[in-house]
Amino acid sequence: MTEVGRIKKPSVERFASKKKLYFVPLVSTMARVDVKEKQGEFEKKVEDYWRQAKQQIENLEFKMGQVTNIYHEFVSKEGEEGLREIEHLNKGSFKVVKEMVDKGAKLFAIEDEEILKETLDWQRFIMMGIESKNAKRIAFEAYNKINKVRNEHIVNRIAETLQEGAAGVLFALENSQFQFLPDIEVFYIAPPALDEIHRYLSGGFKEEKQQSD
Repeated sequence: MTEVGRIKKPSVERFASKKKLYFVPLVSTMARVDVKEKQGEFEKKVEDYWRQAKQQIENLEFKMGQVTNIYHEFVSKEGEEGLREIEHLNKGSFKVVKEMVDKGAKLFAIEDEEILKETLDWQRFIMMGIESKNAKRIAFEAYNKINKVRNEHIVNRIAETLQEGAAGVLFALENSQFQFLPDIEVFYIAPPALDEIHRYLSGGFKEEKQQSD
């Protein structure tokens, strides 16, 4: 299976007849940084990220083929309903997806609604904090089990809907643990602004402030 994060060097001849999937990490437009005066700068980096991600997708489309299939993590609807879900989830990815849909690409639902709800319910339960060791064990086992089912469902949905020689784009969390079938070539989108966002969210703002004091 192909693991997310494996980077391919585009070659039209080599990949022309294969299924191609452009993986775009989801960066939240709603994230907050600890240093208030840096919030505007962070939001600008997020804007840069989505602009750069769009450019990288377009570059891949020019070399490898135009996107026909769109997939978005946490979305269980297709068409206009799916677009509304994305708009609610992430304003940055919504703009990119909407433009591709307007150009003729189709948005596919990759989530099973009930599986997704159960996964998120266990995740929320774990994040609340569990005191009992037995309850913690049960919760983590349940979460890992349903999350495995969810990941397999997403991978299978993409495999079923992405045709030979076609190109799709997947918007998903950066730490997603999808393992795609060998016939799908995954191209990881990594704009320069992504490193900046990582640095800011890991405390880069605090370090810059301390150095300037």
